[in-house]
Amino acid sequence: ADANVTALLGGLAMAAFVRTLGLGPAPAAVAGLVYAWSGFAVGHSVHVNVVAGLPFLPLTLLFLERAARATPLRNVALAGLSFGLQCLGGHPQVALMSAALGVGYALVRLWPPRMSARGLARPVGLVALFVAIGAGISAVYTLPLAELARQSVRPEGGLSYARAVA
Repeated sequence: ADANVTALLGGLAMAAFVRTLGLGPAPAAVAGLVYAWSGFAVGHSVHVNVVAGLPFLPLTLLFLERAARATPLRNVALAGLSFGLQCLGGHPQVALMSAALGVGYALVRLWPPRMSARGLARPVGLVALFVAIGAGISAVYTLPLAELARQSVRPEGGLSYARAVA
C-alpha cells in the first residue's frame, strides 16, 4: 500500500511540474503516470528507501521552475527543502542523481540572458542556496551515517572475499 501511495504522490508531483511548464491536463496526466509507473519505480518497488524518495524529484523541479519564473528566493528555498526531505527518507544514490539533475536544471533555467560576472552571481548564489538548504536538512541523516560507515566491517580497502563468504 505504501508503494502505491508513493507512486500516487510522485505522479501528482510530476503532473504539477508539467502543468507549471505550461502543458495541459492530458500531457500532465501522461507524465504523471509514466513517472509513477516507470520501469525504475516499479523495478525498485521492493526497495522502500528508493521508492520513498521518488516523489521529491518532480517537486524539486517544480519549485526550481517556479524560481525561474517568479519569487526565486522562496521557490529555491522550497526546492532545497524538497531535496533535503528526499535525502532524509530516500536512498543516497537517488538523492545524488536528483541533486545533479536539480543543479543542472537550476543553472539552465536561472542562467542570465547575457553573460557577465554580475549576472552570473545571482544564479550561482541561488543554486548554492538550493544545495545548502538540502544539505543542511539532510545533515541530520548523513552525519550519523558517515560516523557509522567508519565503524562498519569495511571502512577502508573493501571487504575481503574470505570475510564476505564467512
